[in-house]
Amino acid sequence: MTQPSDTRAKVLSIIAQQLKTEPENLQEALSLSEQGADEFDMIEITMKLEDQFSLIIEDEDIDKLSTVEGAISYIAGRKTQKLDSSVVH
Repeated sequence: MTQPSDTRAKVLSIIAQQLKTEPENLQEALSLSEQGADEFDMIEITMKLEDQFSLIIEDEDIDKLSTVEGAISYIAGRKTQKLDSSVVH
């Protein structure tokens, strides 16, 4: 099972790679647009997160990915939901 720190590292890596920077240079509370992301970058980041974590991110949820910390929280929450729904009672 993927640990939260592993999720965090993967999200940071995806965002940093798209923004052509290092993960340690990202500021988690700043919006991605303030860190140089344009609309195309946001689409690419969303698609890469979907691929990496085997998720479908609905259009209405994209705003939740507007900051690094938002993206990490969103992915961690979705992974928890996925695990909960796969538990057989």
